[in-house]
Amino acid sequence: MREKLINVDKMKECVKAPLANTMKEEEAWRWYDITNCYSYAIGMFVDIEFLKPGEISKMELKRQYTDEDILERVIGDLEALGLETSISSLEEPIEDNDSWKIAIMNTGPKDIHELYDYHFLKQGKNMLWYHKRPYEQFPSNYDSRHRAIDNPETATFAFSYHLVAYLVVRLQDKSTN
Repeated sequence: MREKLINVDKMKECVKAPLANTMKEEEAWRWYDITNCYSYAIGMFVDIEFLKPGEISKMELKRQYTDEDILERVIGDLEALGLETSISSLEEPIEDNDSWKIAIMNTGPKDIHELYDYHFLKQGKNMLWYHKRPYEQFPSNYDSRHRAIDNPETATFAFSYHLVAYLVVRLQDKSTN
């Protein structure tokens, strides 16, 4: 695996909250061929190949993560990007345009056979959940059974995932930094 150059300052400038018209955002997602669900969920509009939780905050990478590991790495990355985070719930509403929710999904120890995986989704302003699907596919609000995702915990994906946490992510006011 080649070493990626992580420029946190450049990345900070490229983080964006979801647009009010989420489908326009999906159409505009330019880096669909090499980015992944993680960079998409955290609002990273920068061309970075297969970003892993913990890379931005320079944490040690592992082959697989416990729920606690992955949550710690995501929060560390978001803080390194200057974003505010808090644990949330499916029902908690987002009340401003600088905030969004992400769902962190993980495979559990009993689910791991030959492969390990995690998955991330972000909630659009229309309350549906969007995720970056693998390879050269655009983000979608549909699961693998082509059902609109209104609850990540009941959606069907290629792997058997369970919810680790919902996080509210908020852009900080740049005038106070």
